[in-house]
Amino acid sequence: MSIFKAYDVRGIFSENLSEKEAYLIGYYICKQLDLEELKIAHDLRLSHEPLTKFLIQGILDANSSVIYLGESSTPNFYYSLFKRGNSGIMITASHNPKEYNGFKFIINGDSFDSRNGLYDLKKLVEEDKENKNIEFAQIKDSISAYSLEEFLSINEIKIESTLKDYITFLENFYNINLTENEKNILKENPISLDFSSGMSSLAIKPFLERVKIDANFYNDIPDGNFPIHSPDPSKAQDFLKEKISDKSLFTAVFDGDGDRILFYDENKELILPDYGIATLVDFFSNSSKKFVCDLRSSRILTDIAKEKHLDLSLIRVGRAFYKDFMDKNNCIFGAELSGHLFFRDFHNFDNPDLGLIFILKIVSSKLIEGSFGSFSSFLEKYKKYHKIPETNLKVSNADLVFKNLKEKYADKIIMEIDGISFDFKEHWFNIRKSNTEPVVRLNFEGNEKIHTEKEFEKLVTLIKNI
Repeated sequence: MSIFKAYDVRGIFSENLSEKEAYLIGYYICKQLDLEELKIAHDLRLSHEPLTKFLIQGILDANSSVIYLGESSTPNFYYSLFKRGNSGIMITASHNPKEYNGFKFIINGDSFDSRNGLYDLKKLVEEDKENKNIEFAQIKDSISAYSLEEFLSINEIKIESTLKDYITFLENFYNINLTENEKNILKENPISLDFSSGMSSLAIKPFLERVKIDANFYNDIPDGNFPIHSPDPSKAQDFLKEKISDKSLFTAVFDGDGDRILFYDENKELILPDYGIATLVDFFSNSSKKFVCDLRSSRILTDIAKEKHLDLSLIRVGRAFYKDFMDKNNCIFGAELSGHLFFRDFHNFDNPDLGLIFILKIVSSKLIEGSFGSFSSFLEKYKKYHKIPETNLKVSNADLVFKNLKEKYADKIIMEIDGISFDFKEHWFNIRKSNTEPVVRLNFEGNEKIHTEKEFEKLVTLIKNI
């Protein structure tokens, strides 16, 4: 399976992603796009050092220059591109298990992906017409002998960090958006944060300490082994329920590179992302009418849009689609169910750190009003429908599954964007193929719990029998 995905490069280190691929990618992306300079950052996955060294060497051999940003969360990496020089590569595999790593590209301030040249880069790397593979073989052992620090020093690589500036940015953003009363009440009501042994703690911990929020921190030391639980925030519940007994308003869980956030309530139960998104859309509706959200989202979002006369667009899954849509349509906020939250206040890039600040704003204002009993009770108003969390079903032939469903339920199809969406009036669902696994992803929702679960099981059985 190719390491070149729709929006980035992703693979298992030493299996299908190695120093060689890093070197060739560094070289050919500079040649392809005629880049003079790239900023390079990384998370702390165990393979970050060799990939960083050889990616940089490829860039240097293409006669381009490098600014090394060092260890960073993805939002901090984005922030560094706003300051000076708007092209860079983040070395990360986001929420994937520890054996994975990869590259996320921002070129001239926009995502570089399969829509605008990533697959052309794939072709250049695979064809290697300039025989850089031979050069790689000649330099591999000598470069591998150096530590990353030695390598940077020998090559006189410029080193830059925007971490302190980024922490100040978060602090200023918090101070601008919250009133003094809201800040004060948060000092009396603790929250909890689980950083999944990832990168978010580098900025979020000092930021929260500066603004004197009462917070409990968990898994706050970056560790590429992810020793406590997966870097996927949706898989933190067992740890939270078994190991954490603190009483807090909510728990926010970040993923490995810090570009996703999921919330758990006061009982350490996962809050379906739909309800957090609904909370934010509701909040922003006071200042804007344009939003873009995941087409798999709960129907409660369209209900809110109708009630408040909002321009809510539902689009396909994919981080890059949201920024593009927001750029063109002047949206204030966008969201994907995976935990990506996009803000006009951050050049329409995804930034869960700002999502946390806005949730703090909402919760603190409700505490002052006396209308916040608990996070779970606060969200009840958004649970109008019964939603079943996204379910992955292993199939041997996804195309056959889609063909049979289209034939069987042709009159129920309402949309064929990012899979197929069906509406049966009392229940509705979207089914889509995975780009990376032999599975179909099923999002199912309905009006009434018993009916919805019954129809869901019938559909699962049908799919498995195809």
